[in-house]
Amino acid sequence: MSVPNIQFKRKSRIPKAPIIVLAVVAAAVIVAAAVLLIKHFAKEKQPSIDLGSCTWSEEGFENVSEAKTFAETMIVFTDSESGKKGLMTLGGKVTEEANHDEFFVASDAWRSRKLLAKSAALSEYLLLVDAETCTVTTRQYHGLTEPGNMPYWEEQYKHFAWHDAKGYMGKVKVTDVSLGDSLYPVSCPPSDGSKWGYVDSNLRLEIMLAYEKAMDFSGNYAAVSKDGKWGYISKGGVTVIGFNFDSVAETDVMGENTAYSFRNGLAPVKKEGKYGIINTSGEAVVNFVFDAILQGENGVYVAKREGKWGIITVAKEQMTEKQTLSHTQAGATDGTAVTVGYYAVKTSGSHLNLRAEASPEATKIAQIPNGTVISVSKSVGGWAYVKYNNLQGWVSSEYLVKSEAPTQAPSQAPTQVPTAGQPVILPSASAAAQ
Repeated sequence: MSVPNIQFKRKSRIPKAPIIVLAVVAAAVIVAAAVLLIKHFAKEKQPSIDLGSCTWSEEGFENVSEAKTFAETMIVFTDSESGKKGLMTLGGKVTEEANHDEFFVASDAWRSRKLLAKSAALSEYLLLVDAETCTVTTRQYHGLTEPGNMPYWEEQYKHFAWHDAKGYMGKVKVTDVSLGDSLYPVSCPPSDGSKWGYVDSNLRLEIMLAYEKAMDFSGNYAAVSKDGKWGYISKGGVTVIGFNFDSVAETDVMGENTAYSFRNGLAPVKKEGKYGIINTSGEAVVNFVFDAILQGENGVYVAKREGKWGIITVAKEQMTEKQTLSHTQAGATDGTAVTVGYYAVKTSGSHLNLRAEASPEATKIAQIPNGTVISVSKSVGGWAYVKYNNLQGWVSSEYLVKSEAPTQAPSQAPTQVPTAGQPVILPSASAAAQ
């Protein structure tokens, strides 16, 4: 029996190339999905950063590589592509395109500022900047870049005096300068340590020279520096916000040791390397999470965060001037308010400290004996500004009682606070008051 010759049909082979392509695509899809899932869950786990009572936007600042405050009236910005500089308002509106090389501040006299631009493409000379319109004008400037003469407070003569390169030139007359109804920062000569204080429009010393640097008053507040830190005082010389902040020099065109003033009850400040915005109570309205915050207006601030520039807009309800003095600053309220006149020192037998500022941490000038009658010229927040034996300063009004004018000059001089290297003479009674 013959076996039939059976032939099997060979199975056709599936091409390998399409399988490999499909496998690669599938793997890519799986990897992409995994990455998206990881990012999603990582984002959910990462806590959101609380900026404070504000909103943040980077819109319109994509081409800005740097921004700095210019005399606290406008902002100089740098274009990231050309490297040229332009101007914008404190609120972030561009008013001068980035076509200029440099901006800086010069003075040809005391308290006379000239805002200047260097623009090689426009002029070989310096051009004046208009502070009102925040624009570069066609007017050339050929004046001085720094004053020839400067006035300093002369403690030896108790008056404001002109100085040139050689030194003292004579008393400054009220008619020599034009000042409004405010207080103005002044310093003693650099040879005497350049301590800063404030004079009034009649060039009388109103706040003693006790600071390393002092800025102009804005409303009732001024930034002052002590021990390398910045704080704020009132026109009465009271420290209303403690010395907790660093210089904002890196955000200023001139790069000088400085701090920003209060506007609309708000001020940008720097602490521990980060910027925030505080109100006049010293409370953080915008939290300290920004790399830079420039001076602003109407609650709008140009700022930098995570390497990018943008705009902070503070909630409108935060733009009110608040002031809350601490118990130490305000003093007790029962019977401590004093008016102009004569008062007797009333302590438990100890001396009353005469201080350079209206603060218990301020430098001691002298110690006034118990029972001494002194003259009060003004008072602020539980502190009285007094004159005694050719010394002037602040004492706590808690230790003053109303008195008649003394019939003769006090016979006992105050205990002068010793300087470094001198022996310390302590009062025999209990610790000195305040």
